[in-house]
Amino acid sequence: MAKKPDNLSTVLKRAMKAIGNNFLLAAVAIAGLALLNAFIMTLVTDFNDVENFFEIMSSQNMQQKQGKLIKFVLSNTFLAIAGLLLFGPLFAAIAVYVGRGFAYNKPTGFYGGINFAIGRYPSLFNPYLKAQLSIQLGMIIIIPGILFAMQYAFVDAIACLEDEKHVLGRSKSLTKKRRQSLLLLILPWALAGQAISFVSLIFANDFLLCFLSYLVLAIVLFVTLVSYFMLYESRASAIATRKAKKAKAAIPERVVLKQDQLSSALPGILLIGVGLATPSFLLYEAYAEIKAKQDVLKQQQQEVRAKQKEIEEKRDKQKERYKDKKKTPPTEETKATEETKATEETKATEETKTAEETEKTNDTKKAEETKTVDETKQEKAKPETPPEKKK
Repeated sequence: MAKKPDNLSTVLKRAMKAIGNNFLLAAVAIAGLALLNAFIMTLVTDFNDVENFFEIMSSQNMQQKQGKLIKFVLSNTFLAIAGLLLFGPLFAAIAVYVGRGFAYNKPTGFYGGINFAIGRYPSLFNPYLKAQLSIQLGMIIIIPGILFAMQYAFVDAIACLEDEKHVLGRSKSLTKKRRQSLLLLILPWALAGQAISFVSLIFANDFLLCFLSYLVLAIVLFVTLVSYFMLYESRASAIATRKAKKAKAAIPERVVLKQDQLSSALPGILLIGVGLATPSFLLYEAYAEIKAKQDVLKQQQQEVRAKQKEIEEKRDKQKERYKDKKKTPPTEETKATEETKATEETKATEETKTAEETEKTNDTKKAEETKTVDETKQEKAKPETPPEKKK
């Protein structure tokens, strides 16, 4: 009778024990990935010349909003994938090293893990690149990304420990009978990834808070990868026992079963719990403060809008009154005032005309007087002719 595969709780306990035995190495790997992602987010905000994602969404111009949003998302996705592909193989190799040390009872250490990751980097990079591109692009729609993640869950362990050319194909074949456990492991990571990506957009202008948000995601990812290795070890041991039974040879002993009895998962659980709870609490406090500020800003905006509405209503009322005045027929009083105004205007025009005529007559008189004066002056100025002598 075939032995049942290890259940998910057993796998998680082993992962916690392995992380507890190599806490320093795991902490460095987790912090390194979180720092890289936080640095990438600051680059994205500087490149797009914004403080955070909500500054883009608060823009009033729809064309500018769409353009900035597309630019922000594409630059963030591109840089995040580039950083994951460069640092991701080292991160995954350290997870394999931590899991292997516990499952096979091999000596582990900080420098040994760093050397293991650097030594396996060339063989792991190509299959890791293909697998992660499929997973990350599939995560845009979520469901295809989860399916690819289930198929390629054992890529890291196969590339690091086996001499296999077709790593992706072997991972697909090995994960067929572990899809249910893999799905239960992948769902928390996928949901955490979507949530943290949103939270990091809120804290994009604060490097520390952005680092804390990515720290939570890195912890979840590291636990998931170590759990992948435990499932890989269970699947590989099941295949080895089946082959041994067919060949009627001695069944290989599973070292991990002895490790289950010797070590406790409590230190790893406590360390992971503290690592998740501390940044989550700090992020919650920061989010509450930001939300309070946003509420104050919303109230101020509402007050400004209310004042603008009052001003607009007053203007509309004034316009309506002015229109009503134009539309109303003139009364007897208004007619009388208009007639008096008209008579006064006619009188004023007649007076101005008479004044102009008098001025003209005065001018003509003055001109005639000046002529007569000139003529008299000319006559006086003529010399008198002497009388003629008598002959």
